Formats: sequence, C-alpha cells, structure tokens
Amino acid sequence: MKNIIGLWCNLFRAIEIAKTGEYSISIHFAEDYKNGFDDYKSIKSFCKGWFDNFVSDGDIKIEIVKPQSYEQKGKCETLEDISTRVEKSLQFQKPELKLCDSSEILLKTATQRLDLSLSQVEKIKQIAVTIAQMDFSKTIQAQHIAESIQYSYMYNDTGYNAESESKMFGDMIQIKLGEIDNDTIKSAIEYLNGLLPS
Repeated sequence: MKNIIGLWCNLFRAIEIAKTGEYSISIHFAEDYKNGFDDYKSIKSFCKGWFDNFVSDGDIKIEIVKPQSYEQKGKCETLEDISTRVEKSLQFQKPELKLCDSSEILLKTATQRLDLSLSQVEKIKQIAVTIAQMDFSKTIQAQHIAESIQYSYMYNDTGYNAESESKMFGDMIQIKLGEIDNDTIKSAIEYLNGLLPS
C-alpha cells in the first residue's frame, strides 16, 4: 500500500504520541466527509501490525478531514521515521507531572470553558507528559498542555465515530448506523432539545 502519512499528518502525530505513551485512539469525522469510513479502513490497513490500537472511545480523540487530493506531492515521512522518533523518545526519562505556571493557567481556563471532567483533566495531564517526553523536555510546558487538550476534547457535537460505525450526537449519544431504536431516538431528541436556547 502506498504511504498515506502525508494525507493525515495530524492523525500520524497522534499515533506517534499513542505509540510512545501506549494510548488508544478513536477516529472521528464530519458528516460531509462521505468517504470517511472507507478512508478509515485504508488507515487501519496501512497501520496494521505497526499500530493496531484503534477503538471507539480512545484515550486520544482525533478528527480526520477529507484530503484535498489523494495524490501526494513531494517526499513524505515513513512509518520507519516515526518509529525511530518513538524509540528515541522512550530513551528519554518522562518528566514529572508538574506543570509550569502558564500550563496551570491554560489547563484551568480549558477546564472551565470546555466544562472538562476530572478524568478528562487527568488524561490531558498524562498525555502532556508524553508529549513533553517526545520533546525531550524536563518540564510540562503550555504547548504540551495545548496539544494534549486538542486530543482530549471533540469540538464538533455531531459527526461519525469510525470504529463503532456510529453517528455521534455529543459525547453522550451514539447511534450505530443501521440500528436505530425508539429509546435511542428519544435520547437523541432530548439531547438536541437541550442545545436549543431557552
């Protein structure tokens, strides 16, 4: 199979973090991405045997978008390049889970604005430690927290979950394609009604 890393650079950055920190990944895509499920199968096939920890509710959540073109121009990194960086990162000692002042402020602001739960905040910190390790940093900086936040919070309320082949309505409701029942429809309607202004 041809090298597809350049088509979804954000995904392969997330996979690099997942391989370094032994995290799972869930892949999501927007409703208008018609080939999302097919492309997800191609991604899994490309990564098979190298990274197989794709799940429906991953430690790292990543949204893929339709590439402007499936033809890559220029040289692109390979799985071997990423593996080499992962090996180097693993040789560097993980930094302590101690945030600098700007990291604390950023995480506090994100927690309030995004209404993050305790478990989400802890996962953000954990992933930030891995990102700092990959940067060969002895401390967790604001950029490590910022990158971790983007992998821990889905900004779109609706879309598709690639692994479970389901339609998502926020974090709480997923309807598996082809398996819609009355209770699920009622839950989805209640959720959507809750989004309407009072």
